[in-house]
Amino acid sequence: MGQTTPEDTIWLQRLQNLAFAMSGHQQRLFTIAPLSNIPEYYAHRLSIAEKPSDVYHNLEMVQNYPTLRQMLAMESNGTLAKQMVTLYTGVKAKQPNMPCGMIADLIVCSLYLQFSFSRTAKIVT
Repeated sequence: MGQTTPEDTIWLQRLQNLAFAMSGHQQRLFTIAPLSNIPEYYAHRLSIAEKPSDVYHNLEMVQNYPTLRQMLAMESNGTLAKQMVTLYTGVKAKQPNMPCGMIADLIVCSLYLQFSFSRTAKIVT
């Protein structure tokens, strides 16, 4: 990510604005301005974040995904639903103020990574 360019930050901001516009939630469009790279962009967004979900989202990026790493290191067995509950309760125990939607997004990321790196593993029981 450190090797990204100002142009990459512009494209990221455009895509985020598009996602906000399509979300059906409160319209939040940000002024697009180039920054030197993607990590600097997320550090900037963190410095101006007001909503808890924005703070936690930007912290994950700036701190190299600590919660996602925690999830990937957790022992999780049983059905997919039980695994998701284990991940959710594990994160909530360490970070009780993290918004539920943020945890759900990270669970999806962790499942994607598990499926990607262990294509022959049986995740769904």
